Amino acid sequence: MLRLLSAAVVVAAAAGPAAAQPRKPNVVVILADDLGYGDVSCYNPDRGRIPTPHIDSLARDGMRFTDAHSSSGVCSPTRYSLLTGRYHWRTRLQAGIVGVWGAPLIAPDRLTVAGLARQHGYHTACVGKWHLGWDWPITADQKKHFQGLGGKAGGGGKAVEATTPEMVAAWKDVFARNIPGGPTTRGFAEYFGTCVPNWPPYCFIENDRTVGVPSRLLPAAQLVRNRASLQGPALPDWKLEDVLPALADRACDVIARGAKAKQPFLLYLPLTAPHTPIAIAREWQGRSAIGHPYADFVMQTDAVIGRVLDALRTNGVADDTLVIFTSDNGCAAYIGVPQLEAAGHFPSGPLRGYKADAWEGGHRVPFIVRWPGVVRPGTTCSQTICSVDIMATLAEALGATLPPTAGEDSVSLMSLLRGGDRPIHEAVVHHSSSGVFAVRSGKMKLIFGPGSGAPDGTRPHLYDLTADLSERRDLATEQPDEVRRITALMEKMVADGRSTPGAAQKNDLPVAIIRQPKTDAPPKTDAPPKTDAPPKTDAPPKTDAPAPPRDLIYREASDDKLKLHVFDPPDLMAGDGRTAVVFFFGGGWNAWNPSQFDSFARHFAAKGCVAICADYRVASKHKTTPADAVRDAKAAIRYVRAHARELGVDPKRIVAAGGSAGGHLAACTTIVPGFTDGRDEEAAADGLVLFNPVLDLLSLKRGDDLKVISPQQHVRRGLPPTIVFHGTADTTVPFAQVTAFEKAMAAAGNVCEVAAFDGRGHGFFNSPEFRKTLKSDDYEECLRRMTAFLERHRFLPARTP
Repeated sequence: MLRLLSAAVVVAAAAGPAAAQPRKPNVVVILADDLGYGDVSCYNPDRGRIPTPHIDSLARDGMRFTDAHSSSGVCSPTRYSLLTGRYHWRTRLQAGIVGVWGAPLIAPDRLTVAGLARQHGYHTACVGKWHLGWDWPITADQKKHFQGLGGKAGGGGKAVEATTPEMVAAWKDVFARNIPGGPTTRGFAEYFGTCVPNWPPYCFIENDRTVGVPSRLLPAAQLVRNRASLQGPALPDWKLEDVLPALADRACDVIARGAKAKQPFLLYLPLTAPHTPIAIAREWQGRSAIGHPYADFVMQTDAVIGRVLDALRTNGVADDTLVIFTSDNGCAAYIGVPQLEAAGHFPSGPLRGYKADAWEGGHRVPFIVRWPGVVRPGTTCSQTICSVDIMATLAEALGATLPPTAGEDSVSLMSLLRGGDRPIHEAVVHHSSSGVFAVRSGKMKLIFGPGSGAPDGTRPHLYDLTADLSERRDLATEQPDEVRRITALMEKMVADGRSTPGAAQKNDLPVAIIRQPKTDAPPKTDAPPKTDAPPKTDAPPKTDAPAPPRDLIYREASDDKLKLHVFDPPDLMAGDGRTAVVFFFGGGWNAWNPSQFDSFARHFAAKGCVAICADYRVASKHKTTPADAVRDAKAAIRYVRAHARELGVDPKRIVAAGGSAGGHLAACTTIVPGFTDGRDEEAAADGLVLFNPVLDLLSLKRGDDLKVISPQQHVRRGLPPTIVFHGTADTTVPFAQVTAFEKAMAAAGNVCEVAAFDGRGHGFFNSPEFRKTLKSDDYEECLRRMTAFLERHRFLPARTP
């Protein structure tokens, strides 16, 4: 007998007479990881070359949604929204993902899909990738044994495999404890999986304990070719290839046990694939016709889904089970998309963009629902939906009413599943990895910027997706009323704390729809602020002036939020592996003018780099010392390296640059030890570009003890390639400092080039855009020599070959 919900459901589905006491359906939610819209055959018959027979069969037996979306272009945000029915940007996670060893994102008192099902008598199980944080019992003293252990993607430095007794002791202590804050505290009765398969700890977790105690570092060989991303504690026999099969085994076991039990079950199966690590089981290696590991991994993922569907059939509960299949975001471009497309496979199908983007390819995903007796087989639905809708769908299926504090953004899909074809959302909100909002209303989509999808900053972009699915024709200037209409919808959704009818709720933190470029007027200094006057005719070419930057908060200190002003190249995608250049402004550690290097940043962004102008604390505003500024500069480099993937940066090609006091700070990031506030993540840059820098602070004759932050006194072997631009007539920082520094670097065996500008004084390198009294000759020569230096040391071309 089918487990139908009510007589009304039975009639709507034309499934025959209603049962006297209808039973609740089992529920299986399968969430693929980084599976693109075009990676599934039935979604991309013309431009896809990877067979997915099991997912296709699910579509034949159910309803395929063609305009379904995740709430974000990346992982953790989508998982939060799916499980809570609430947009993730209402929480602290307004950009990026939950970091390694991160704290729980779902509040302890928030109702989840699992908690709702449990209230209605379900056994609830989560099998797979959690990535929503735990309360790891790691003390402040133990942190250094868990973070910054080498490797890539934020690990910093060369991967090593040797452990210390202190490391192993810390791991043994932590992994012997219960781990609070995980799935079993958020509505699930049982959990088995890996928190994040490409991050430590490299072991399974069952309920709230690790399965075994990791006692070694993951071998360096596992950190290459799209496998693991961070080095960290691992079990001695840990094999990345075993993760996906183990999840399939446990999911099938949950189904077998659930079929025998007297209560219905809910299985949430967030797979680890085809996300990295692309660790393919032996029987699937080389199986794809296009000869690409990602294609093999997609086929293996499809086979795992087939195993789950088979388990439902063989245990006699397939007809009693609601199955929902979707993906958390689009395909990750860094897994080799150019090679896939060259072989005829387009992971985003007809869509623009990939994982992390506000473009459709970042968040339009496969979404299939099979529910025998309710959903008509072989149907499609073109209405706009979102994975946030699963919460309200389950509530209606169970005859439950959600409280005002739950599912604030979730709309039930039941009317569509029963064959209706009317819109269920007035608007659906999308979000890029960098925090760019995009709002879909009807056929129109408005991208607010800055970042992916809106490369010219805060100016909105408007697209008619019915006529322009690839998002190539911007209609914002032609249809200003639509821009205002959709903007007003977004403002209301933010203000109300919800997008559905009901009592207004509070967002966890303030939500900024558009992050404006910094406009605060800097104090008067020896470097005048920018003006709105047009540049002189001898200014750098206008091709060096693309979009305004987007702002990212990298540190909070002295009651201020310190920002990175990020200038993205126009074609940037997360995981691109670009060179990053981080500029630090001058002003004697006293002034406040982060726009000093804006023209440099725009120039190198146009060359494909991710160019960044960094704020830091200064005495005039924060009452701080130069040592505090050094701490901030190191924190800025750490942030860029830790967030390299979402920034599109190669963590091993970060250049620190700056002028005067900013040149000192750039040098200190790499040359001066310490000043990391107890953080072990790598703060050293991979190259230094210094403009009339202060290199020997002992010559300043100040009361501070400046030796500890004086680059001249810390020169040693192994420093990265450096170039110093300096005027021979500089009276603020005498040229003799550069000569002494160059000799010390050479004696230590380091590369140090000096670009001497004869007769020039302090600040000669500034652009006319910033200092109106200057001509462009010296500025353009600095750009030329800096470019040549970056080319010699393989920072340019900006994209990793």
